[in-house]
Amino acid sequence: MDPTLDQPTRWSVVWRAGHGDTREMRLAREELARIYWQPVFLHVRRLGVPVERAQDLTQGFFEHLIERNLFARADRDRGRLRSYFFTILRRYLITEWRRERHHEKDAVLTEEEIAPENMGLAPDRQFEREWALATIHRALETTAAAYAATHRAELFAQLRPFLAPEGAADDSDTYASLAAATGKSEGTLRAAVFRLRRDFRAQLTSLVARTLDQPTPDAIREEIRDLLNCL
Repeated sequence: MDPTLDQPTRWSVVWRAGHGDTREMRLAREELARIYWQPVFLHVRRLGVPVERAQDLTQGFFEHLIERNLFARADRDRGRLRSYFFTILRRYLITEWRRERHHEKDAVLTEEEIAPENMGLAPDRQFEREWALATIHRALETTAAAYAATHRAELFAQLRPFLAPEGAADDSDTYASLAAATGKSEGTLRAAVFRLRRDFRAQLTSLVARTLDQPTPDAIREEIRDLLNCL
């Protein structure tokens, strides 16, 4: 059985964030904030909001989720978890824009900028792209941490370019150059790159599986394809 299937899905974490006891709710909310803070922040920044204000809006968004206990209203039957987050985020930003205008502040957003037709990419696809980037970044971080924990941080740094999605680092010259720099044979390096890619795929699979209600192998593969297509 795939070990990732034993892990709690993000939907179950959302349920605990809205229905668990006090400690469960706190831990679940911290986990969701840790996973979704970056894509929310990046999405707000791409609307042209300055960094400090984007940080405030992102923090305010998660406080909004907690204060209104919107986790308790989440319905896993309505689609993907990130779509639920995006819908709430857009409503929150519109509310903030109206509040700022009501109090005659210099609004950092306009209702037109938040409108789907004026956000470049379809807004849900834009948010999915931010989610995809954040997920891949987190998979890289966890892979790097695993290598560091086994005293292989230098090896990870040397092989990190081979995780480039375009695969440009796979040419023989790149292996030859690295072999000359490290004193290792090309065969040894190719085997190490194979293991690194395997480890990275495992981390990515684990992260993606936890966002699904029913993380079957087919569902995980489809979600990873969708994730890569968002980039």
